[in-house]
Amino acid sequence: MVYRKTIRELKNKAVELGACQSKVIEVSSVKTASWVRYKCQFGCDGFGQCFSCPPYSPAPDETKKILGFYKKAVLIHCKSGSDVDISKVVLKVE
Repeated sequence: MVYRKTIRELKNKAVELGACQSKVIEVSSVKTASWVRYKCQFGCDGFGQCFSCPPYSPAPDETKKILGFYKKAVLIHCKSGSDVDISKVVLKVE
């Protein structure tokens, strides 16, 4: 028997694991744009230091294509500087 968690259960799991908040959204509300990579490149001291961020993350057109396979998503917010590792939270929720 395969057990599939509902998206609401995944949302709640993120908070149980230490996220400040989590929210279910419609994937169609996510906008992709080329300027986002520039915002990271010129506005973030961590640019190029994490494989989940530019320049290693997918380009906007590839991101849009990937998002097309989904209807809903869970946004997870962890407080900057906290002991919670957002990467670990996301991996456990996935």
